[in-house]
Amino acid sequence: MPKHLENLYFKRFGKEEPDIIKSIGQLLREDKIKKEKHKKEKERKRKAKLQGDGSLTEDSGEAKEEKPVSLKQKVKSLDTGSRVSIKLEGGDTPETILQKEAHIFDEAFDFYEKEHVTFSELGFILKKIHPRYKPRRYGCKTLGAIYEKLDKYEVLRTEGKGTYEAVRKKENGEN
Repeated sequence: MPKHLENLYFKRFGKEEPDIIKSIGQLLREDKIKKEKHKKEKERKRKAKLQGDGSLTEDSGEAKEEKPVSLKQKVKSLDTGSRVSIKLEGGDTPETILQKEAHIFDEAFDFYEKEHVTFSELGFILKKIHPRYKPRRYGCKTLGAIYEKLDKYEVLRTEGKGTYEAVRKKENGEN
């Protein structure tokens, strides 16, 4: 049996024995130290204050490290209370509703701060920003059809294995 284990070890790692041989007790002690270190680091980060720009600072005010704001943090920081409420009249058509609520789609596009944004990203953030969002409200079956109706956006499509659709803002000269 020991010979069989040596053969398996050699097949897996390409050497006869480990470079450093440690006892199980030593491995457990090292693991415990590593966990304590990780716990202290996590506690330090928890105590740090998260600023609006995403940098972590200690109570002393010194910036320790700059981290980009994650999508999850960005979505949490959305101010859902200050939404512009549009008063719709009874005779509004889907086109007039789209023109009145175009800022919703601008807000979703600007959220990602990228040149091209995919429809899946736009749909995700639209649902987060405006939970009642439905394309049918604007007389369209898809989000792509809505962005095609908006004059300041261009819909990009690629052919191939899967259809990849994205939106970008038109240049000032394009229309």
